[in-house]
Amino acid sequence: MEVDKTITSKDKSCDYIGLLRQGKTDLVIHSCSEQELRCKRPPPDIYKYLLTAYLIKGDMNEARLLYLRLSPELRKTPDIKATWEVGRNLLLRNYSSITPPSTPTSSLPSIVLAAHRDRTIRDVGRAYKSLTRDDFCGLVVCRDTEIEGLVGPLGWDLNDGFVYPRPLPDTGGAGEGSEREVVIDKLSSYVAFLESM
Repeated sequence: MEVDKTITSKDKSCDYIGLLRQGKTDLVIHSCSEQELRCKRPPPDIYKYLLTAYLIKGDMNEARLLYLRLSPELRKTPDIKATWEVGRNLLLRNYSSITPPSTPTSSLPSIVLAAHRDRTIRDVGRAYKSLTRDDFCGLVVCRDTEIEGLVGPLGWDLNDGFVYPRPLPDTGGAGEGSEREVVIDKLSSYVAFLESM
């Protein structure tokens, strides 16, 4: 039986980054929130991990509320500023303003973008029969040169400037069965019905 524990090591940053990469956002949120309540002056790093966890989870309302309650000094820290810039553009669906990193890094914005990519690729597989390479790049926030590496392992086809997705198997990951997933399933069924006419 797995016991849900808060993180207790002295150097929590490596632990939090590892948990965020694994998609264990609830554990990070619980641990950071608990630490915030226990300390009179919580360490600023708590907020960057909390913001990142909310963005990875796709909980834009909590991410926005957290950002709004941060002091102006905290908002100016490089990690929070960069992470919120990505989050704000995702919230506004202003994907063209997000610059994909030139190399994969362990930075928090890169982790948020990777989570967005995974979620969007799964949604594209459900909702589209085909889309242009440019549209795919815009939705997934990637460069044209990265498309083959992203869709090739999934068995999707690339022909004549189009991406031909296939639905991905249900992995039972975070967010499955949520209201968002139910709405996407209904919309995907409706679009498939209209496309078959």
